[in-house]
Amino acid sequence: MRQEIGSHPYIGDELPNVLLVGVKLRTCTECGATSVGIPKLAKLHRVLAMSIAKSPHRLTSGEIRFLRKYLGWSGQDSARHFGVTPETVSRWENDAKPMGATAERLLRLTVLTVDPVDEYPIPDQLKKRPRQHQLKASLASDWRVDVA
Repeated sequence: MRQEIGSHPYIGDELPNVLLVGVKLRTCTECGATSVGIPKLAKLHRVLAMSIAKSPHRLTSGEIRFLRKYLGWSGQDSARHFGVTPETVSRWENDAKPMGATAERLLRLTVLTVDPVDEYPIPDQLKKRPRQHQLKASLASDWRVDVA
């Protein structure tokens, strides 16, 4: 096992534009499989959520899903909070229907004012192909998000 500090795409499908910088990478010298050590995961999710909620662009379907999970809401919880059906939430998150401006403002405001969940699901997969990155989450003494 080879270990180094480096950069790696954020794990999961929701935020393909996030690059983690300064994380511990472990690579198997036999098969080449790589694992990523992400310290202070709750803090990383918080700075990402705050950055997304404060961004001037419309939310992507992945960002909507990430923010919902950050809040600890199920699809049904989101539907109840927004006064829509669970199918509508699913359409927002699968890019089948854009989220309305009022619902988007409510989601952003909720993220900025409500405490998040304490535990997060671990993503199942690592992204194998590099992608263009628009955000960098850097770890020095703490996590910080920069626009690339």
